[in-house]
Order: sequence, then C-alpha cells, then structure tokens
Amino acid sequence: MKEEIKKWFQRTKEDLRATENSLRSEDYDWASFQSQQAAEKSLKSLLIKRTGDFPRVHDLVKLSRLVNASKEIMILCAKLNPSYIETRYPDLAKDYSKEDALEFIKISGDILKWTEKHL
Repeated sequence: MKEEIKKWFQRTKEDLRATENSLRSEDYDWASFQSQQAAEKSLKSLLIKRTGDFPRVHDLVKLSRLVNASKEIMILCAKLNPSYIETRYPDLAKDYSKEDALEFIKISGDILKWTEKHL
C-alpha cells in the first residue's frame, strides 16, 4: 500500500478511535462528526488508491459512488451523511443522542471494514 494511502487510512482509524473519547465525555455531536470524518477519509483513501486523487467534497454518497461501493455501503453513507452538516453549523444543529452516536460509530466501522477489504 502506498504511503499516502496508509496515512489516510491510519487517520481514519484514529478518527474512529477518538469517537470513544467523545462518547465517554458525552459529546455525542462530536462523536457523530468524527464518525462521518472517519468514513469520509476511508473512502478517500480508496479513491487515492484507484485514481491517485479525490474530490474535495464531504458527501459520503458521492464518494461511495465514485468507488463503486455496494448498495448497502451507499445506504450506510446516506444515513451518516447529515452528521457532517448538522454538527458543524449552529443554524442547522441537531442534538445527537448517545444512541445516535453509537449508531454512527457502527456505521462508520462498517464502511471502514468494507474499504479496508478493497485497499
């Protein structure tokens, strides 16, 4: 695996690991955002492998299409996608619960596992 791909995928794992700290501190919005970031970086690492580059977007559905992900992965991406915007912009804010954060962490983990199989 090329060094750049390794770096991106390593950051993916770090983001997902960081969600546990956010859960412990009951910062569920941040855990949700970190889950989205882990999934995004995971898909971008696969794009780097396949094309040498990636678009500067945060839309997980678009990224999943670009890597020809399975329908199941695209559905997971669609569920996780809103947490990028809703956790960053106060006018669009949603209060995420512990259950939301746990669901997003699982979704992100599933996306990471799928990506790692294709790296």
